[in-house]
Amino acid sequence: GYDTLQYKMPLDSKLMHFIWDQRRLYKKVHANREPGQEMDPVHKEKFKLLEEIQVEFGSKQRRKPKNKISIEPGWMNHYVELKAYFDRHGTLDGIDALEGSGQVLQKFLQEQRQTY
Repeated sequence: GYDTLQYKMPLDSKLMHFIWDQRRLYKKVHANREPGQEMDPVHKEKFKLLEEIQVEFGSKQRRKPKNKISIEPGWMNHYVELKAYFDRHGTLDGIDALEGSGQVLQKFLQEQRQTY
C-alpha cells in the first residue's frame, strides 16, 4: 500500500506529493458530504482507480480493532511501576526528585501529563 511505497521504489517527491494530495482530497470530499449524499462521479472514479492500485486513504497506524483494546507492553510496565510508587507513597508528588532508574519513570509520567 501507500504507507510502504517509499520503500518499494526510489523516492519520487512529485509522486509522493501527488499521493498526499489525493489523500487530503479524499478526506475533504468525505468530510463535506451530507449523510446519504452521492459523491461526485469524477472523484468517485479517481478514488476507485487509486484503490485498485492499493493506495490507502486512511493511516494503518490509526486503525484499531473495534472490540479489542490493546495497550503496549512497555506502557503497561511503566504504569505498573508508577502505580507501585503511588501505592508506597500515597501520592505522585516527589517523583520528580527521583534519581537513577527513577528518571525513566519521571519521563513516563511527564509524557502522560503532556498527552492527557
